Amino acid sequence: RIVPSETGTAALYMYENTKGQRITLYIAPRGASKTTAFQFAEMGATQTFYWTDRDLSYAVVGTVPRDVLRAIAVDAYDQLI
Repeated sequence: RIVPSETGTAALYMYENTKGQRITLYIAPRGASKTTAFQFAEMGATQTFYWTDRDLSYAVVGTVPRDVLRAIAVDAYDQLI
């Protein structure tokens, strides 16, 4: 899906595994962050790995175990650069 963001048009990709768990990849024009390293945040059961690269910000969000989500984020990073 194409969605609005504070910094312009963004993309939202949602995947659902066979267990019904959803993982979302969000890509938007770079915001205020100048950090390019992977960062982690969580709120309740929802976890996020996020990073910036060049002029885009990325976030992989889901309720899967942290190591699984990190592996997905690393795979996304490797395929998107």
